[in-house]
Amino acid sequence: MNIDLLINDDEEAGLVSDTPFEAAVSGVIFDHNENIISLEFANMESKTLNVPVDLEFQELLQDLDRLYIGVLEDRIVTETYIVPIAHVKA
Repeated sequence: MNIDLLINDDEEAGLVSDTPFEAAVSGVIFDHNENIISLEFANMESKTLNVPVDLEFQELLQDLDRLYIGVLEDRIVTETYIVPIAHVKA
């Protein structure tokens, strides 16, 4: 599974995966201290992502209350979500 963090010209952020998720994504947690993004799923599971969050993205993410999630298989969008993002700053 390859997942990329992208930002568009309107400074909206999203995660794009090339593989479907095992369950619907219900939320995102961004740990500002560790620069780690985790996905929360409808089945109560979670997955910490190995997605680098550089300084430009960190600054943008700190002000967001939602994130776009998409699955792109063979250049076709097969799943999309708009989910809340929780911020861990302690």
